[in-house]
Amino acid sequence: MASTTTTSTTSTSSAGAGAKETTGSTEGVDANSRSRVEPGEAEEPRVREYYTVLGVPPTAPAAQIRQAYLKAALRLHPDKNPGKPEVTAQFQKLQKAYSVLSDPVRRAEYDAVGDEDEDDDDGPQEEWVPPTVSQLEELIAKLSPGMTLEELKRRAEEERRNLDYEPSKLRLWTKEILTDEIKKAVSAGVTAVDFSGKSLTLIVPDICLLSNIHTLRLARNELSALPPEFSRLSFLIKLDLSANKFHEFPIQIVNMPLLFLDLSHNQLEVVPDEVISLIHLKEILFFGNQLSQVSEKLALLPNLERVDLECNSFSPGYQLPTFPSSVSVSLDMIISKPSASTSKKTTTKSTSLKKPVKKTTTKADTRGRKKVLVSKTRLMEEEEEEQEQERIPLPQKRRREKKP
Repeated sequence: MASTTTTSTTSTSSAGAGAKETTGSTEGVDANSRSRVEPGEAEEPRVREYYTVLGVPPTAPAAQIRQAYLKAALRLHPDKNPGKPEVTAQFQKLQKAYSVLSDPVRRAEYDAVGDEDEDDDDGPQEEWVPPTVSQLEELIAKLSPGMTLEELKRRAEEERRNLDYEPSKLRLWTKEILTDEIKKAVSAGVTAVDFSGKSLTLIVPDICLLSNIHTLRLARNELSALPPEFSRLSFLIKLDLSANKFHEFPIQIVNMPLLFLDLSHNQLEVVPDEVISLIHLKEILFFGNQLSQVSEKLALLPNLERVDLECNSFSPGYQLPTFPSSVSVSLDMIISKPSASTSKKTTTKSTSLKKPVKKTTTKADTRGRKKVLVSKTRLMEEEEEEQEQERIPLPQKRRREKKP
């Protein structure tokens, strides 16, 4: 009996020791797993929700953050949204985000830490008092002089709708998809539409439904013409038709109040006289076309500020229109219009070069030419012989070498 008891006690003690060893091993594993992330190792990107609340990128300057805050605060202020607790919660979140991002020190700490530990700052913090509606209106008036408060509110609402609208991400759009996207944009009430990079070969007549938009981007498609209904976009001020296949200037746009027009990287050859109808135009781009002629009426546009005519097919002697000094014109070096003084110099040089020069040949020259021709023929014959020898197989070469 004593022997049995001793064996049992030893077994239990060994089991207990094994249990201790296993628990110790698991604790060691946990400790190792906890200490895996070292300070020098890469960490997951921090969540920065405050920038999302204000609708600005993390690299936004202080002025952009302030302007975004004022617009959003005026829209979400509790005095303008009575009885809406969800709007009040959004307003409080907006105040908290701006209180951090408006302070350079707290913003730097927030960029380094993120949303996880931002509320664990030690030390006293000043209590943030939200401004009233009248204070917001005064600040907005200072930031945007010459604009009424109603205009600022309308623009802020337009920006919000434009950000909420997302077109289809398909790269190959058909007529049906384009029609559906136009109706979707109309129902969303957007004022800026981007249909770039969709492999569009034509524009459907339903484009006239977007009569309230002011910005339209149709770049990187395969368009060569616009429908007549396109001229009904009477509020369009920015139009991007770059990287398409236009061979002729689209006449459908001449009666629009455009301020910016981009026709770069097309196949245009002529800028017609109808361009004079774009009286509000400030900037027009023809970079990378095949232009050989530009109408003189382009230089008569009263509000024009910039013209880009680089990388086209102008002849070296082509005279471009004389633009006013207030217009910035981008040209290739060979196309730049010469002044009156330089033109006289160039004409005199050209006439002097055109004078015939008598060529006199002597007997020594003819002898030298004959010697050169003879030497050239000999070199050619030697090269042909070497090529023939390379083509002959080895046994035939040896036989020829043995022959006297």
